[in-house]
Amino acid sequence: MKKTSIILLCLFTAVACTRKPIQIPQNADEPFKDFISAYTSGMISKSQAVRLVLKDSLPLSYIEEPALLKKYLKTTPSFDYELEIKRANIVSIKPTKHLASGTRYKIDVDIEGMLDTTLPTSHFPMVFETHNQDFNLTSLKLSPQNINKPNSLVLKGTITTNDLAQFAQVKKMLTKIGDKPLNQVKWRKEGSRNFMFEIENIAKKEKSYTMAIVLDGNTIGRDRTYETKTIVPAIEEFKLSEWKYTSNPDQVLTLTFTEQLDEDQNLKGFVEIEDIKKYTYTISGNTVSLFLNNSFTGNTKLKLFSGIKNYTGKKSKQNQVFDMVIDEPLPSVEIIGKGTILPNSQGLIVPFKTIGLKKIDVDIYKIYEKNILQFLQVNDIADNSQLRRV
Repeated sequence: MKKTSIILLCLFTAVACTRKPIQIPQNADEPFKDFISAYTSGMISKSQAVRLVLKDSLPLSYIEEPALLKKYLKTTPSFDYELEIKRANIVSIKPTKHLASGTRYKIDVDIEGMLDTTLPTSHFPMVFETHNQDFNLTSLKLSPQNINKPNSLVLKGTITTNDLAQFAQVKKMLTKIGDKPLNQVKWRKEGSRNFMFEIENIAKKEKSYTMAIVLDGNTIGRDRTYETKTIVPAIEEFKLSEWKYTSNPDQVLTLTFTEQLDEDQNLKGFVEIEDIKKYTYTISGNTVSLFLNNSFTGNTKLKLFSGIKNYTGKKSKQNQVFDMVIDEPLPSVEIIGKGTILPNSQGLIVPFKTIGLKKIDVDIYKIYEKNILQFLQVNDIADNSQLRRV
């Protein structure tokens, strides 16, 4: 009898833990259009508050004590939250701890009970999903520390996370930079997702060598490691160390040299792309950016000829040839400016640029004059928050 009870208990637990996936409702707000003007949906950050914007003010009792509204809210999966009423008609649901990454949530709101009215459907489902947490390493660059120390280099890079991450956790992601002590790494944070690091005094040696950079995502909740390598050039070695081609937003070929360059030199005749004759360029530090305004795509060769000068006037002594691929730019469309259209004597014009597209669909939302002040309650003129209510 005891064995049977254990089996039944395990079976019940398994059934209870199997939750049906939350479906995204279609036109769920239609029955509530007279009561709701905006609400949170789609993808959000795990730290973001969820908002329900009502067309009319809530009763004073709820404004004075927002916690009374909890009986009209049901969260799936369940999470703890605090309630705040803003401007008398906005219910802000703020998680007390970060939500789980990559998870779909639903908040059933009993609109009928909350507003003490009668509706054909009483519960309004707000469905939203948190971003999957992940990371990538970008802008990794090895460059001379300064002109006075040509054989001492600095390595810089940026770790970008897919969602909010704590600074202390991101610092622990960096587990290896060659044989350099990690306590020598300098960090700087920009916003909640971009973390820049740099380490100085990377010495050139008689022969070039490689440095491994290793990141472990487990500290931010991503079960993934990433490793890349960068080459430290030899002493007195002046040549191209790497090149990188990007096609979006512009076709740019970036050349990185082992030493800082003479920024006033003319590179025409020293840098050649076999199938592209016209390009413009800029020189900054030890990099050259070539802007390729052309329609060529496919395999070609990058050729560098001896005579390119570093910052002291020393010239490169060898020719270099690299096989490269010019990819076709991905189709894209970009609004020129902020995307805000204000009436003027020239008419209503929407300037934009495209790549690889024959036509596009443009959605334009008009805010009527009588709603402008309401729009400016939560926006500057070029913003686009809470458009539904105006």
